[in-house]
Amino acid sequence: MKKTVVAVSISLILIYCVKVNPDLGGGYKILYSGGGPFFIITNPQNSVIVNEHVLDFVFDSIYIIAAQRPFDSVPECVEEGYIYTDCRRAVLKTSTFRQYWIIDKTKESVFISEEKKHSNVFGPFNKEQYLLKRKELNIPESLVLNVHLQ
Repeated sequence: MKKTVVAVSISLILIYCVKVNPDLGGGYKILYSGGGPFFIITNPQNSVIVNEHVLDFVFDSIYIIAAQRPFDSVPECVEEGYIYTDCRRAVLKTSTFRQYWIIDKTKESVFISEEKKHSNVFGPFNKEQYLLKRKELNIPESLVLNVHLQ
């Protein structure tokens, strides 16, 4: 009986971890950052390539697409001396701003310090820029975010 309880507990923990931190393929992961529905996307070198707060993401064998509501979309969060937990709360409650990212998993992820981003990451985009880049890259129409485009 004791072994069964332990086995079930371990199974539930593993299932929860896979759902919270799913493998996006090619070594990319989405990680739960704790304290609320805040997610980040990391590359195979475990570098953060889309910072919190990721609202939604979809992926296939080539691309990862993400919608994000960044901290700097809330004015209080860019001021000196801001309180991190207050900003997280404000991002969820007051900000409606969204930006979009496209990650090409087939290309090497190299950090370009002058641009402060990775070579295979496109964005951040507003809605119009995102839709144009999708078309340019011929991303399948079946790869759709659940969040409403804003």
